[in-house]
Amino acid sequence: MGDTSPDRSHAEQAIAALEQGFHVLLEKPAARTLEESARVLAAVRRSRGSLTVGHVLRYTPFFSALHELLASGRLGDLVSIEHREDAAYWHTAHSFVRGNWARAAESTPMIVQKCCHDFDLLAWNLEAAGDGVRATRMQSFGSRLEFRPERAPAGASERCVDPCPAAPGCPYDARRLYLDMDRTGWPIHTISDDLSPEGRMRALREGPYGRCVYTAGSDAVDHQIAAMELSSGAAAVLVMNGHAARQSRTALYHGTRGTVRAVFDASAKIEFTDRKGGGPAPIPFEAAPGGARRRRRGVDRSLSRLPGGSGAGQDLGRVLVREPPAGLQRRRGPPERNCPRPRPPPKQAPRKSGPLKLHGCKPVMVSGWAIGRS
Repeated sequence: MGDTSPDRSHAEQAIAALEQGFHVLLEKPAARTLEESARVLAAVRRSRGSLTVGHVLRYTPFFSALHELLASGRLGDLVSIEHREDAAYWHTAHSFVRGNWARAAESTPMIVQKCCHDFDLLAWNLEAAGDGVRATRMQSFGSRLEFRPERAPAGASERCVDPCPAAPGCPYDARRLYLDMDRTGWPIHTISDDLSPEGRMRALREGPYGRCVYTAGSDAVDHQIAAMELSSGAAAVLVMNGHAARQSRTALYHGTRGTVRAVFDASAKIEFTDRKGGGPAPIPFEAAPGGARRRRRGVDRSLSRLPGGSGAGQDLGRVLVREPPAGLQRRRGPPERNCPRPRPPPKQAPRKSGPLKLHGCKPVMVSGWAIGRS
């Protein structure tokens, strides 16, 4: 059974399916809170079925090659790790200011919804680089810096289709993004079923995607950092930036014998530098047909050049067809292997300003393990 429902429904629907004994492929994140995650995990342990969370990036040729390099030992002992997700400014505005993940009560925090892939990759790679290495402490900081009413330009209108003196220089003018008739793929098709000029204009006048980003009412952060202390003595940091010019993911692993830098964008490259004085050497991986990586049919290439999950779902699909749930043991958890017994979570979700001390790393809600009966 596959579940691609909104985030707020994931846990309940997964639990219901597992109680019926189904094998479940669940869209990430598996749950919104640590408590929901614990209930999902308990349901898996009781069920005849299994649960696979759709963290699709680990199934791509790119991240599989990075994982294999880290598992080879060529880096020596890990010292410092940096994972960075740069979300393009228009993507942040579309999804986390105007769109489905703008409000805490209706969705999940940015660090869970957008960066659960990155936490999953980090946990997977830590397992490859050293047996038993896990995060022992985490601290996180973030805020909604830009998208607040007090940051709105003077005289800004409530909707972009109304006269607005700030429109000529505003990067978030909804008309520029949604009224270009050459664009029909994601994210354009999400605003309306009617993509005619009249349908698009009506959507901007009446729907959420025409609102001024400064007064749209979002409470999602637009940047956040999570710093982690690892049990080996090494350190890791995850940076989420919602104001990038282009979509990309970057990973930097420093070891005692080498460094690997992986950039997952339209060009996609992995480079390894050893400690013998040589320059960076490219690490080959299977390029997707038609370019460095696959793209979903209908994705607006002029906008996105998407380095996120685009195309990775096909890779996961091939694995599921080739290896039924019982055969996914090589990518299987259990999640708590990388997570000490968690302390009670903070009352404040990681969505608003101020420091957050999150003790006990990688709760199940950001885990990509396929878990179930052997």
